[in-house]
Amino acid sequence: MHKTKIVMLDDWENFFTSNIDCSTFGDTIDFRVYQQTLLGDKLYDAIADAEVIILLRERTAVNQHFIDHAPHLKHIICTGNQVRNLDAEVVEKAGISVSFAKGGDSKSSTCELAWTLILASFKQLDKLRVGQHQPLWRQHADKQPAFIPPTLRGKQLGIIGLGSIGQKVATVAKAFGMNVVCWSPNMTPERAAEHEVEATSLENLLSSSDVISIHLVLGETTRHILNAQNLSLLKRNAILVNTSRAEIINTEALLTALKEELIFYASDVFETEPLPSDHPFYSLDNVLMSAHFGFVAQEVYQLFAENITKELKAYLS
Repeated sequence: MHKTKIVMLDDWENFFTSNIDCSTFGDTIDFRVYQQTLLGDKLYDAIADAEVIILLRERTAVNQHFIDHAPHLKHIICTGNQVRNLDAEVVEKAGISVSFAKGGDSKSSTCELAWTLILASFKQLDKLRVGQHQPLWRQHADKQPAFIPPTLRGKQLGIIGLGSIGQKVATVAKAFGMNVVCWSPNMTPERAAEHEVEATSLENLLSSSDVISIHLVLGETTRHILNAQNLSLLKRNAILVNTSRAEIINTEALLTALKEELIFYASDVFETEPLPSDHPFYSLDNVLMSAHFGFVAQEVYQLFAENITKELKAYLS
């Protein structure tokens, strides 16, 4: 009996193995899920006989090399509304169809994570914690003065990219009593005013903000828009938070600023994911990192699973 071979890549959280209902397909499919990111020959071996491949967001790129090593591939299911690292021209030329399994409200989860990073950085949460690492109540073994956390009220938040996520971040900032300014390539004062935010130049935003949160779409005009010159404008000890795309910032210029202890950086996104264990970020005390969890939420993943099942049914029918 012929079984349709289906491969799902990059289930880092080991969620979909048990949450995609394969029982409705009986013995008609051979469904394999890979938890770890596969590279080179390991990836090519995994997809060699696949008829359907399921991609989790942008964790694996689909390019000509990928297609060349998947000779039986007929259909790709993408999670989300779009996948930026799928070469649509190559896929179309190969006669491979593509469908999308949408998830839940990842914009809210990204906003929440952005604020998790902002608050943990601004309040220097590691210095406030009490536990095995720090058993002394507001005392330190080295007898140095305890850290006294500041308040966000009256501070300025600069939002780079006032889209749907940036707007949510701005709403929270105003609840904290922060002054909010924004910039994006096509921002107008009128549009900013609709969200009770002040539009300003990128240079002014960078030089005057205490916290800067990036929510910009990556494109040719925004790639490395935060270069060495722009990063040099930041206030000393300003907090730069990135839950958008790593390529918005020039990494080498960022590393220089961080090594000179000029700013604090909190990020959920990286040029290479998973982040290599020898990356310089790991050795810096003024860096806070999360493993690209911005869009990851139970509600988002559950809807992904349900819609993946629907897309499989549609393809197999």
